[in-house]
Amino acid sequence: MDLCEGVDAHDDPILNLMGTGIALDGTCPSKFKPKSTFLPAIHCDALDVFEREMTKQVKKLRYGVMNVKNNNLSGEQWQALQELKKDHTIVIRQSDKGGNVVIQDTINYVAEGVRQLSDIRC
Repeated sequence: MDLCEGVDAHDDPILNLMGTGIALDGTCPSKFKPKSTFLPAIHCDALDVFEREMTKQVKKLRYGVMNVKNNNLSGEQWQALQELKKDHTIVIRQSDKGGNVVIQDTINYVAEGVRQLSDIRC
């Protein structure tokens, strides 16, 4: 049975106050909009851009902040480097001469620094 069927809104003003959708003139407007005829595009440039940006963001979350375009390391190499950076038992520094990278035990690194600072010959 339809909500409006057999109801006269003029006979019972409380029906109008309860939000039944019945108009004051006794008519019952449709509660639903007409069926949409919208068909989404099969290929959409905006969705392609969105997908690329989200893929970049997921990679950043997975591997930390890194420039995906201009990186000479693979994802696995970059991840290994990040884990080495977190290791507090080693120190990774650029050497004084030649631009090489030196990996040294933290205890030895501190001892060498103390030795050099304690040298009174300089």
